Amino acid sequence: MPRVAIVKCKSYGKSEVSRAFNEVFDLLGGFESIFKKNEEVLVKPNLLGANKPEEGTTTHPNTLRALLKILQEHEMPIYVGDSPGIVKAEEKVFRVTRTREVLNEMKVDGGFFKEMEEVRNTEFFSKNIRLAKKALEADAIVSLARFKTHSQTFFTGAMKNLFGCMPGKLKAYMHVEHLKIEDFAEMIVDINVALKPRLGIIDAVKAMEGPDGPTRGNLRNMGVILASRDLLALDVVAQRLVGISVDDAPISKMARRRKFGVGDISKIDVVGEKIENVEMPDFDVVDKRRQIPDIFPKFVKRIMADSVIGKPIFLHGKCNLCRNCVEICPVKALNVVDGKIRIDYKKCIRCHCCFETCPRAAIELKKGILAKFRS
Repeated sequence: MPRVAIVKCKSYGKSEVSRAFNEVFDLLGGFESIFKKNEEVLVKPNLLGANKPEEGTTTHPNTLRALLKILQEHEMPIYVGDSPGIVKAEEKVFRVTRTREVLNEMKVDGGFFKEMEEVRNTEFFSKNIRLAKKALEADAIVSLARFKTHSQTFFTGAMKNLFGCMPGKLKAYMHVEHLKIEDFAEMIVDINVALKPRLGIIDAVKAMEGPDGPTRGNLRNMGVILASRDLLALDVVAQRLVGISVDDAPISKMARRRKFGVGDISKIDVVGEKIENVEMPDFDVVDKRRQIPDIFPKFVKRIMADSVIGKPIFLHGKCNLCRNCVEICPVKALNVVDGKIRIDYKKCIRCHCCFETCPRAAIELKKGILAKFRS
């Protein structure tokens, strides 16, 4: 039976976070029960963009610091890596998120992924899985995630965080190859199967809620850190805290179907805080009815898309023409015309990559008519 630890952490103060992380490891059976001596550990934080820590989008520097401290105390070789969505500004991402500050302070090697290798497995749903060489060569991977809602997958946790092990623009093109949410979920599970992560940690000290996650949702004080060696079990327990069932979370549902971990909460040993003592039933989750059923033909789904799914709208007064959105768009639906970003909605697949990577909040998701109504 997999074990998921829930520990209270009331703030991002260094001593408070350090205490919580040490307690998490104790509850999971101790450091030696998770890692072997001298294993090379890859820490995969969430560095989606050049966001300041207080925005709640990326891994907080003090959670990274607490994890690295524990690994260093056991003399483990460490590398901290990710592949930010803003391809041309990776080092800026490391600087603004204060990740580089932590790495320099603790003398830990780290950077953004560049080299990749194709991974072949007859069990894979996806035919084009290329992952960071650093991730494939690591002895053990730790997914250091944030607790956030997601406009596409409804929840992003420890499993989804490993999507960042796919370098550069390749992540954006995966949206084209996996247009159905079920197919996208299969691809995320493929990545987890390939990498076999050793440990997952979810920072829910401040959790992001609402339909504008994972970059511009509202922050809530949840005040907990969760961790497990079983990333599916970890995500399932995290989702349970806010009332998201496995069937309502495409990635967890797919992982359970493929038996990658344990997806039945009755078969998970929750230690530390009890779920009922930290759950938030009023948490604003993404309405699953924003999904368009696959029973409809493509032309009908395109018509329904504007009514159900968030449509990217550009706020030209905020835009500084950095062209991040133009670079990241996998279907080339964006262009600069007469000094303004223009979008071809006939090409747009509503992947929201432009929305997630805009550093100036110059893109909003306009809710469709049907998305505004909830039963």
